[in-house]
Amino acid sequence: MRRAPTRRTTMMPTRVIPVALMLTCALALAFLAGCGPATPKEEAVSGDAQSFIAKAQEAMDVGRYADAEQKLQQSLRIDSDSAQAHYLLGNAYARQEQYEKAEQSYLRALEIDPSHIDARSNLGVVLYQQQRFDRAREAFEAVLQAQPDDATVHYNLGGVLATQNELDKAIEHFHRATVLDPQIAEPYLGLGSVYQLQGKNAQAIAALKQYLQRAEDPAWRQQAEQMIRDMGGTP
Repeated sequence: MRRAPTRRTTMMPTRVIPVALMLTCALALAFLAGCGPATPKEEAVSGDAQSFIAKAQEAMDVGRYADAEQKLQQSLRIDSDSAQAHYLLGNAYARQEQYEKAEQSYLRALEIDPSHIDARSNLGVVLYQQQRFDRAREAFEAVLQAQPDDATVHYNLGGVLATQNELDKAIEHFHRATVLDPQIAEPYLGLGSVYQLQGKNAQAIAALKQYLQRAEDPAWRQQAEQMIRDMGGTP
């Protein structure tokens, strides 16, 4: 089972845990907060390049990812060294499931600005989508070195660790995500899935019920409810 990425998805031995994909400037669970200020170089760039970036963001906000891609390519023809434009282009590609192109755009953004945390985190997501789990893990671990209290990245790293069958480590990161942001639903789904794999049904059911208290997605709510029933519980 595979869920389309939101802010950053993870495959476990028997289940897929959705990893959130941060693909806009305004992310909830799915997205990081804020685009951040322009760099001094970007402030000096002609208004035309920034105008194309602004129009691309507007297109992204309403799901017109191909239009956003075109606008960002126009911006990059004016200023090829804009880390933010390369980052947003990576987001546009990722939303269209063009993960190899997205990877190259994120790498270019990081080549220009190695401190671009959003680009590095989304790089981890698209590496995961290409089943390059070791590289995805490296990307998420690097983000946490810079931002150790990012709940979503802890969740994503937990998902990758679960994919690699490092279940105890996955639990640590899922749990840390719930401590840092108790309102995020997905880490509880991760905990429920891993506890179920370990045969810890009582803990799995408790985590999944926490997920159901927070989750809105009907398909994933149904999945969690079925997991609870499979373990003899009542949603």
